[in-house]
Amino acid sequence: MRRKLLVLAGLLWICVFSLGNKPAFAASFCSGTYCNANPNGVCQCPPGTKAWPSTGLVDCFTWRADCNYL
Repeated sequence: MRRKLLVLAGLLWICVFSLGNKPAFAASFCSGTYCNANPNGVCQCPPGTKAWPSTGLVDCFTWRADCNYL
């Protein structure tokens, strides 16, 4: 019985720990400042562009053309 409780407590700890470690896949918004600091990075189209509602990521090298910056 004690072994079962230890296993259950261990599984519960793993579940609680995994909830706090969500993967960070959200990228920063594209801007001249961000892309100058991270020339090989990827970013999300900023508000005010034609591609704004999309969740796709674009390269910093071509973000103005990819997002159709207004």
